[in-house]
Amino acid sequence: MAAETSKSTSSAEEQARFLKNLQLLLADGEYVSTYKFALLLALKRWAIEHPLHDERIAIDAADLAPYFVELYWPQIVPFRVRPSDAAGTSQAAAPREGWPGWKGVLVQERGKQAPRVLSLISEARRRLGSDLRKLTPQELQRLCGAIARSIVDMPLWKLQRVRTSDEPLHFLYRQGATKRQVRFERGVIPCLVAFAPLVEDLVRSAWLRFVIRCNGSLLPESAELEGFLFPDGRASLDVWRPALRDVQGDQCFYCNGRLQNAGVVDHFLPWARYPRDLGQNFVLAHSTCNGAKSDHLAAEEHLQRWCARNTERSAELVAHFADDGLPQHWPTLWSAAWSLYSNAADAGASGWVKSTQFALLGPDWRRILEDHRPAA
Repeated sequence: MAAETSKSTSSAEEQARFLKNLQLLLADGEYVSTYKFALLLALKRWAIEHPLHDERIAIDAADLAPYFVELYWPQIVPFRVRPSDAAGTSQAAAPREGWPGWKGVLVQERGKQAPRVLSLISEARRRLGSDLRKLTPQELQRLCGAIARSIVDMPLWKLQRVRTSDEPLHFLYRQGATKRQVRFERGVIPCLVAFAPLVEDLVRSAWLRFVIRCNGSLLPESAELEGFLFPDGRASLDVWRPALRDVQGDQCFYCNGRLQNAGVVDHFLPWARYPRDLGQNFVLAHSTCNGAKSDHLAAEEHLQRWCARNTERSAELVAHFADDGLPQHWPTLWSAAWSLYSNAADAGASGWVKSTQFALLGPDWRRILEDHRPAA
């Protein structure tokens, strides 16, 4: 993890400039593939996991590569278009001519060659299996190393170019000591954190429109396509229920009531705010509690219990997750929690308590997280 110090801040002027330039980049940027969209989301997600990073210290392209893997991994499979009538049969998206082995895979660039990053991930899926979570650390590291080299070639140093200017915008980052390194501009990390939901929505929408244009009239402008490109993270959570029950017992994490049935697996930090599956983020809950909490941050009383569980029972959790092949890393998750709660508290937001009850987030979130801060 990169060196971290106290939280940096952004001024109102820096925030306004960030939003203006982001809008300009999405409107007037030159896009020949979806790489730039992936890079924007990677930067945003990296910032959420490193809110205390000293912006004077450069990061490497390899730090961004894992997010490319996570974003593109579910997309390198055939997308089947549902028929418009009940009597029809589903149809796979047509492959780009001259791309062997890509039948049904969505086209995500306008050139004549299969995109390098997608090709690397497609090859890894064929060679290592379809479940990303089952890759060994060594396999993932090799894949990310190859992708990092591609990121440096494209799109790292073309992202900030727009049609209306001969010079890059330079509102996100500049080059560090080498072409592999980027150094964030002042105030960018807190801007990426503060506007994370907006950045996610804007970039996803632009990505979706680009894919529809690349694949022609075959694709519907629908939630079906969006759900394929950006899975909601809920489809396969049930597999982790036994491990959570072994640690948590037969009680709902939020209300402490007895789980009358199997219970549901919930992302404590909501998937909509932090779209990444890490083991310590999962809790078992009643379906009613899970539904009422929805995409809200939990109140500080729940944050206290969640942090305590993840620190006091750390070894047990890690062992369960390792046995089941579930990725886990408490320091990363702790940093994401700091980002989300800090931003919500600064905005005067409330945390979910129970049912329809909410409570204003006070200063306790900071003390709770500091008390459970992972060792360096």
